[in-house]
Amino acid sequence: SITSFKATCNQTMALGSEVVILGYDPSGNTGTQVWEELGTTTLSSSSDTLDVSFTAKKYLMIKWSTAPTGSDANPNGRCGIGSIDTGSNYAKRENSNGGTDSTGTTSSDLPTSIAGAGKHYGTIFCVNTSGQEKLMIGKSVRDGGTGAGSAPDRKEWVAKYTVTSGQINRWQIFNGSDTGGNDLAIGSTISVWGFD
Repeated sequence: SITSFKATCNQTMALGSEVVILGYDPSGNTGTQVWEELGTTTLSSSSDTLDVSFTAKKYLMIKWSTAPTGSDANPNGRCGIGSIDTGSNYAKRENSNGGTDSTGTTSSDLPTSIAGAGKHYGTIFCVNTSGQEKLMIGKSVRDGGTGAGSAPDRKEWVAKYTVTSGQINRWQIFNGSDTGGNDLAIGSTISVWGFD
């Protein structure tokens, strides 16, 4: 079994650089769970937004699942410190189904998923260090239609939230295709876990 890991750099690493290794022992019957659930919100009525507030931690994992009330949906993400930030404080790089990367700078949201009808599911990991830009990586899947004859779609992306004062303690998934009365359906959910 691997028992050590070393990160190297051709320059001196800055103060505060850190390596965190998470592990699992299937034969162990004791141990401490590092991820702590910080907050969950599940919609009890349809809405254009799905928000969760939580106590900030240095490392965050966000999982979300949505479905539209109508024929279209485009789940996008936002975060914030104290409140959801709708300003141009995001930069992102993304691709859909392994295609060509596209970039967005001074953007007002995060990409999170491929637009279109059906259920969407995604996971985001975020380094949430106060005094630094917040780096994150995300993946999502859209069902692509019902039945085995419809292949799902995937999106992969990286992004940063450029506000450095404080730590993210709010997250939002919102419907970016609010046409024809589309909303996020009842049962859409978002959960956040974290650790320091």
